[in-house]
Amino acid sequence: MKKILLALIMSTAIFGQTVCAEPIIISEQDAVFDNNYQTVTSENKVDKSLSQIEELFNGKDAEKSGNILKQVGYDIFSTISGSNQGSTGKFGNSYKLNVGEKVNVYLYGDSVDIMAISGANLLNPMTKTEVDSKGDIFVQGIGVVKAENRTVSEVENAINSLASRKYKSLKVKLTVSTGNEFSVFVYGQVNRPGKVLVGNNSSILDALSAAGGVKKTGTLRNIQYVDNGKTRTVDLYKAIFAGNDGNIVLKANDKIFVGSIGKVVAFKNGVTVPGIYEVNNKESLDKLVKYAGGLLPVTQTNSVTLTRLDKDTNERTAINVNLTNATGTELHSGDIIEFRKLYNNADNIVTIQGNIKHPATFAYKEGMRLSDILRSEDELLEETFVNQAVIRRVSGPDNQIETIPVFLKEFFSGMNDPVLQPKDVISIYKNTNSQFVDVYGCVNIPKHLTYKENMTLKDVMTDIQFMESDVTSQNDNSNESPVSYTESLQKGSVSVDGTYPPHED
Repeated sequence: MKKILLALIMSTAIFGQTVCAEPIIISEQDAVFDNNYQTVTSENKVDKSLSQIEELFNGKDAEKSGNILKQVGYDIFSTISGSNQGSTGKFGNSYKLNVGEKVNVYLYGDSVDIMAISGANLLNPMTKTEVDSKGDIFVQGIGVVKAENRTVSEVENAINSLASRKYKSLKVKLTVSTGNEFSVFVYGQVNRPGKVLVGNNSSILDALSAAGGVKKTGTLRNIQYVDNGKTRTVDLYKAIFAGNDGNIVLKANDKIFVGSIGKVVAFKNGVTVPGIYEVNNKESLDKLVKYAGGLLPVTQTNSVTLTRLDKDTNERTAINVNLTNATGTELHSGDIIEFRKLYNNADNIVTIQGNIKHPATFAYKEGMRLSDILRSEDELLEETFVNQAVIRRVSGPDNQIETIPVFLKEFFSGMNDPVLQPKDVISIYKNTNSQFVDVYGCVNIPKHLTYKENMTLKDVMTDIQFMESDVTSQNDNSNESPVSYTESLQKGSVSVDGTYPPHED
């Protein structure tokens, strides 16, 4: 095999290292940060059901990108109403039984079938019972279990457990026949205001769901609950995001009033759940971040941009704040909060790639050498090009790219073991059966040419354009003669300053 590597170097001051920039491939990762957890509508069109508040924050940018910011928290009512039957929504498996409530008991399985064939009357496929004054339920042929203040599912499991001790394959299913329903009154910014029916152990969320849910013009942070003439303020964010509903259990004739929505701000990115949030009183930025699920791991905290509407000029102005000092940052209605992301690339790593058995990334350590990550020739795959590997290095204040050649034969013999730097990328190449000539270095367009018999340097240098460099200007102040290439190259030779005769093989 024959392979020729031709490096064109602009100045002897570079000491054999090429310092020209290489093309850099950038992966598409920005969209992950900007679009996290946001709903993209089909065909990138804005959802026509957006509220006026949502239209205010989304604008034309959302229509182009398809990333819609929604008002957070309002979908919980559709979830509650959609998961239960009836107006009360309280007779599912999570419904807690109370004294006096009637329950249907359904029995099924092989044991029931056998008894029916034999004519035994010990068990009936369906019976009705109720929670007695002691809080117990009696099921004929099975026994007594505790039911008061236990869910339907818990009582059902207890009866099945008791039945399994007496019968081989008997199953029990419970449903509430009549619950203790009562009325409460819901007013204000709800879809169906007025009297609604709820059941025992119902919460304010249950009543609001029975009233069709809160409109997006209604508040979730300042709901008024009236019990026997005493008024309490309920913040549903605490219930929705922290499971704290204030331990309020509704009673007959309780009243709930939902007023108009308060201040609203939008998290555009950087948090777990971007969206539009209602701000309670003088709530600070850091508290609202917790409601939004916290920051993503790639979010910067030293600089947060608040885009705020100036009422005097009717224009938006940008304000930068530090999240660590955000406890004193009061939010204004209409604020849009944007975060910057951390750099995706680690600075303290070294990468080895290419024709090796185990390409990997290593944590950089001070004084690390190539031998610390490439320990022997056994780590190379077959047909590795051992004449040269390349270390790609970012260096200097301008982040220039330099490529450092490493001759693997010398390296494995202990003659050359270069010291590595952070972010170095070591590339090991595969040998090929083809014969080719590479032209790289300080040229505008590197070339990879197929070798031909009797090929000359002139053939290789056709149409080569050198990159501009400041090396020449630096050499003007030195005693060294600048290096230049003649415009016309003799066959198989290079003329330097016109002083060296052609070399003859």
